[in-house]
Amino acid sequence: MGRDVPAHVHAEAILSALQEARPAGLTITQLMAATERTRAQIHTGLAHLRQVAAARGLPPVTWDRK
Repeated sequence: MGRDVPAHVHAEAILSALQEARPAGLTITQLMAATERTRAQIHTGLAHLRQVAAARGLPPVTWDRK
């Protein structure tokens, strides 16, 4: 994936991977493998998901660095 890919594209891939893995979730490394994205793209996508969830009144997207 190039650097010019919009955040919402990364967010959609991350959300799909997380929905398949629930309820246990995935580590950043597992998300990188499942979505074929870089660490920076994962963080960009997660930030976008947090903003969308807050704007729509959905439960927050949470994760820790472990």
